[in-house]
Amino acid sequence: MELIEQVGLEQVHEPHIKHLEDKLWEIRAKAPDGIARAIYVTATGKRLIILHVFVKKA
Repeated sequence: MELIEQVGLEQVHEPHIKHLEDKLWEIRAKAPDGIARAIYVTATGKRLIILHVFVKKA
């Protein structure tokens, strides 16, 4: 998330951001506690709407 804040969503690519299909995208986050994923769509301007967040590994 810090990387997106620093450089902007348009500048972040795989392995951090992955296109799934149509308008669905995935943010891949790794932390000391595990790996998390967030499914989102982009909205008007610089907004994005997070639809679902889950922990992949704990």
